[in-house]
Amino acid sequence: MNTSSGPKRPDKGRVSGKEMANVLADVLKDQNEKAKRRQDLPSDKKRRKTSPVTWVALVGFSIFSAYIWIVSPSWLDPAPPAISSTLADAGLRMEVFQQAVLIEEFLENEGRLPNDLSEAGDPFSAVDYNRIDARAYRLSFAGQGGRVEYVSTEPLDAFLGNSLQVIRQGG
Repeated sequence: MNTSSGPKRPDKGRVSGKEMANVLADVLKDQNEKAKRRQDLPSDKKRRKTSPVTWVALVGFSIFSAYIWIVSPSWLDPAPPAISSTLADAGLRMEVFQQAVLIEEFLENEGRLPNDLSEAGDPFSAVDYNRIDARAYRLSFAGQGGRVEYVSTEPLDAFLGNSLQVIRQGG
């Protein structure tokens, strides 16, 4: 058999103990330097503790928010101002006017008055309709502004008056 007689070579993948110790020393030295740098950071870079005042404010704000969300206090959503009687009357007149226009269109198209308001179209609100004769009718409406009555023998423009201007101006 053939045996090699030359010197033995070390494996290329093996590292000597001295080299391993040097590498380990370098790693430890690097970690110590990083730890020192962290300690030497200015105080504003370090994590601050939250003050008790901040915690009290946070808890107070949370309780207040929950109160508003759950209770919905009346001061948060005040009632709208009351509608003036002039504006309410103008609104009633507009309701009756719109219903009268539907009836007049029905009379023009059909040649007769409707038997009830639904025959002339969808009634806008609780307007009372009464036929006086074959060509005349009465509309009345009671609401917040009182009671308004229109008889078809009077001109519609005179009944409406300045209601449009009053509504545009808001009373």
